[in-house]
Amino acid sequence: MRLFFSFLMLGLLLMIFQSALAQWVSPPWCPDLGLLLVVALALRWPVLTTGLFLVAMLGFAADILSGSLLGQQALLRILAFTGAFVAGQKFNLKGTWPLVIFVFSVTFIYGVTIYLSSLFFGAAVAGQVWGWLIDNFWHACINALFAPAVLSLCSRVFSWVNGQLGTERSLHMQADGGSI
Repeated sequence: MRLFFSFLMLGLLLMIFQSALAQWVSPPWCPDLGLLLVVALALRWPVLTTGLFLVAMLGFAADILSGSLLGQQALLRILAFTGAFVAGQKFNLKGTWPLVIFVFSVTFIYGVTIYLSSLFFGAAVAGQVWGWLIDNFWHACINALFAPAVLSLCSRVFSWVNGQLGTERSLHMQADGGSI
């Protein structure tokens, strides 16, 4: 329970910090700290169900802070968390380059999904596709650059809350019909 509320508060603080940072840095160049926290949580969180609940709460908070369609950020962050949780179990994303590439792809797909869902509900203008796509590419690059720092922060909070250093979820590997 302590872990849950610690990350809920950390997520809210990161989103507030991101909102303040966005006053000085234009949106494509400002990292999405909430999404980066969601990916970091997916790679470290021990249980899927409580992680989904935490990410849903953070997503609704992002909906309220961003002024987007209510539930849009929550749904997409739940999907991003689930995808990253599964990918974290199947692939070794502990190195810097695999993490950077993974976060780039998650952010880019996340941006495309936000644009398409906004377009579907009439909140986006269809004529802005190319400019938006270029901004989405640069935003994914910025998120990828900040991913190792946010994962490190997430790991430090895990260690601080749990009082131990080795709390990472294990990577299951198949070898000769059995798991290692």
